[in-house]
Amino acid sequence: MAKQFFQDISEIQKHCKLKKFSPVYFLAGEDSFSITEAAEALEKAIAPLLTSEFDKQIYFGSSSTISEVIGFAQSFPFGDGKKFILVKEFEKMKEEKPSGAA
Repeated sequence: MAKQFFQDISEIQKHCKLKKFSPVYFLAGEDSFSITEAAEALEKAIAPLLTSEFDKQIYFGSSSTISEVIGFAQSFPFGDGKKFILVKEFEKMKEEKPSGAA
């Protein structure tokens, strides 16, 4: 049987209570209220684990590129190795043109 990659969004509340987080969460679907609630719960639960505000970044797809997000993710943290990256409106993320393309 294939490994289940997508969990019910209510699982995030359990992760927050147990303080056991996955490295990445993809929140998508029609229920924007539940997605917003889950993202806020994650942000609130993870905040005490970050030793610096510089290790937290929120991007909006309408004004960010994938390179910006990846660049932040690959940079060294200011604290103990944990970062919080939230990308809102990912579906609006700008497509980057290869260098030298017109």
